[in-house]
Amino acid sequence: MANEVLIDMRQCAGRMIELFTTAQTSIYYSSFVCQMHVELPGFPHITMRKLTSDAVKRGVSVKMLFNPSTQYGNEDLDNLDVDPGVEVKSITGDGEIPAPLSSVFGTSYTNHHQKFLLVDGKYLMVGGVGVHPCRSGWLELNTESPPYYWHEVGVVTRCTPEMSTWVERLWESQFIPPPLPLVAASSEHLATLDLIEKAKSCIHMEAQLCISTDSTSNKILSTVVDRLVKAQNTKGDRFCFIMLVNTHQPDEHVVVSSATTISLHWSRRMMMECATKRGLSPLFLRERVFMGTLEHNGTHIKVHSNLIIQDGHTMIRTSSNLTDRSLSQYPCDNELGVVISGDSVAQAQQALWKRYLMLEPQSPHMMPIEVLKRMRDEMGVIKCLKFNSTHDTTFLPNSIVNFFMKGVHKLPFFGGVKPITWETK
Repeated sequence: MANEVLIDMRQCAGRMIELFTTAQTSIYYSSFVCQMHVELPGFPHITMRKLTSDAVKRGVSVKMLFNPSTQYGNEDLDNLDVDPGVEVKSITGDGEIPAPLSSVFGTSYTNHHQKFLLVDGKYLMVGGVGVHPCRSGWLELNTESPPYYWHEVGVVTRCTPEMSTWVERLWESQFIPPPLPLVAASSEHLATLDLIEKAKSCIHMEAQLCISTDSTSNKILSTVVDRLVKAQNTKGDRFCFIMLVNTHQPDEHVVVSSATTISLHWSRRMMMECATKRGLSPLFLRERVFMGTLEHNGTHIKVHSNLIIQDGHTMIRTSSNLTDRSLSQYPCDNELGVVISGDSVAQAQQALWKRYLMLEPQSPHMMPIEVLKRMRDEMGVIKCLKFNSTHDTTFLPNSIVNFFMKGVHKLPFFGGVKPITWETK
């Protein structure tokens, strides 16, 4: 089976249903959020409760790993409505949030954030497996209040025996680094840096959250600057960088959403200051760097597709956000990504670009520099990040943001500071 890249929530839901209904021996399902009685987008009457129950009736072993927090819509696991034949475990870490802040951020700053579906030890789907009313198909308003759009990407790949064994050990509470092509924490950080350093024409990234500067543990955006410096100093090097992010989080508490805005613009500003110090001209940066968000008819499209694509050939689809919480030696979110390559990646990237720019699917193949120019012109659902010299799009002056972020991002709940002990229950 060739790798599959699914580019919206309906496609992900359809493939997940197919995997559940064709399973013969075993299912391992891991999710950050899963509401058992919510219909999968585009499939009336199909719920996780039905899929898991039907699998059990066929004699399939069904094991589910959950994030126990109810903050994002999960049911209390003590009252979770699942078939009696389904085995359920929660994964928790030992990072506790002080009581005064727990009403906003929850009781723990650690999350089980791995999102995958393993069927019969043969097929692994990463991303696009969560079930919640906010997860709708492309440009379909969800039922939240106020409603917004959702952007999702999933990957299905053939599973090696080593990958299957790793999932089985995770179920047995053995928290060990995953085998390639699976990546997490330090291995994912290094794999991402390697893709950036070796990119020839383009790095295309999509991230739900972004906190990355020369002072963070992760060096993603710093490495992008290194690659841009090489491009400016090398004749004929056409490398460019495209990044799509969220400027806010419509499904989060207002404090968390504001922090998303502040940290994103701080990261962008630190990246541009670093680039300027390294000798990159404003004209060069304008021609080779695009950072933007997605919006349709004035309504936000939430980027939930965390991915990096190198040269339209190699891709990491991951649960990790671009933060030290995910990509560091000491992450405080339990993540998983998968590295794939080949024609499916190239086809998916072209399909995504044409979707963002609202071009016909059969329109000609586009080169990265051409895509960047069209994004800069805000074609389709693309919007540029807006900023100025003294304020970003926040209410705080940049000087205050700099002072605040340089200190606060080193606290344990921003990740990269202390090891987390995980356990299953």
